Amino acid sequence: MNGTNARSAFFRIHGQSRTLAGALQDASPEHPISVTPPQQIRIPTAAMKPKSPKHKSPKPRSPYREPAPKVQVIHPSQVSKEIPLVVGMYIDGHGRMPDGETVLKLTRQSSNLEEAPFLAWVPEHTLQYLDAEAVYEYWEELSGGRDYQLGFVHKWNANIAAGRNKQEGIKWEIFKISESRIRNREIELLVHWQGYREAESTWIAEQDLKRQAPKAVSYFWEVQNDPTAVVSKQWTQTSLSQE
Repeated sequence: MNGTNARSAFFRIHGQSRTLAGALQDASPEHPISVTPPQQIRIPTAAMKPKSPKHKSPKPRSPYREPAPKVQVIHPSQVSKEIPLVVGMYIDGHGRMPDGETVLKLTRQSSNLEEAPFLAWVPEHTLQYLDAEAVYEYWEELSGGRDYQLGFVHKWNANIAAGRNKQEGIKWEIFKISESRIRNREIELLVHWQGYREAESTWIAEQDLKRQAPKAVSYFWEVQNDPTAVVSKQWTQTSLSQE
C-alpha cells in the first residue's frame, strides 16, 4: 500500500483491498482486532519471506514415530494486542500460550541477510482475519502441517492408545462457525478451523461444540437470529479481499 493519503488508507491483499473500518467491524467480541498502521504497510504473506536461491526439494513426510516437535510456550505478556504492520513482514514461527491459544511470530525482512528483526508475537486467530492466505501458506510449508507441528497428532495417538477419547485434553481452535443443518434429528454446525482453509471445514454436532466453544456457538446463533445482521454466517472474515 502507498501511505500517501491517510484518509484513504487501506490494506491491500492479493491485488484487492478493504478499508480498515471494514476490517474492524468484522471483529467478534471474543477476538477483537487492533492494528497500528504506519506510513507504509503491507499484510504479511508467505511470499515475503526470504527465499533461498537453491531449488526447493519436496516436503518430507512427517516422522510421526519420532517425539512430537517442541512448541515454545509464550507468556500472555509477550503477546502483542496490536498487529505491527510494516513493509517486509512475514510469519517466522509459532508458539502456544498457557491456555492453549496458538500465536504466530512476526519478523521483518532486513537488507542484512544475517539479521531478521523480531517484531511481535500475535494471536493466530487475529492474523487470520487480516491475511488468511499467509497463515495457510505458513503451515502448509512446514513438515507435517499444523496438527503435527503443534503436537496434536501425537496427542491423538496417545489418547487412542490409552483407550481415551481422541480429543481428550485438546483445545479446539475455531476460526468461525459458518452454517447449520439438521441430520438424523441432530443439529450440526459447519466449523472453519483456525489455521485451515475454509474448504477443510467439517460438520460437528452442536452439543459437542457447546462443550468445547460455548461462546462461539452462542455468537453464531445470535447472528443467525438477528434480521439486521449484516454479516450473517460470517462473524469472522477469512480475508480482507471481499468488499
